[in-house]
Amino acid sequence: MLASVSGSSATVTYSSDFPGDLTLTAIATDDKGASGVTNITVNFSTLPLLTLDPAGFQTNRWFKLCMTGEAGTNYEIQANTNVAGTNWIVLGTMQNTNGIWRFSDVTASNFTSRAYRARQLP
Repeated sequence: MLASVSGSSATVTYSSDFPGDLTLTAIATDDKGASGVTNITVNFSTLPLLTLDPAGFQTNRWFKLCMTGEAGTNYEIQANTNVAGTNWIVLGTMQNTNGIWRFSDVTASNFTSRAYRARQLP
């Protein structure tokens, strides 16, 4: 279950690291016990190869990045407070699962502006 609310509406936020179809089911029940059900299928697609996707802040307050990479290759994440600057710092190596590379920036803050880039490791 993603959400259970009282009242007339609910908003759900969901993210997925992997492409493909996902079917969501909504069940509404009124105050007399009558209910209705509907399904909706959504498609999660990936960005083009080597395009860094800022998934954003997660519930644990880490900033998550995903990317479709090339098989047999490793990437590191670099950050800078100035995208045009030269002082890029290495934050760590991206994790790969089924062709999707991901990195969680545990040092990120929603109070600071930060640019990211992925660099292929030799």
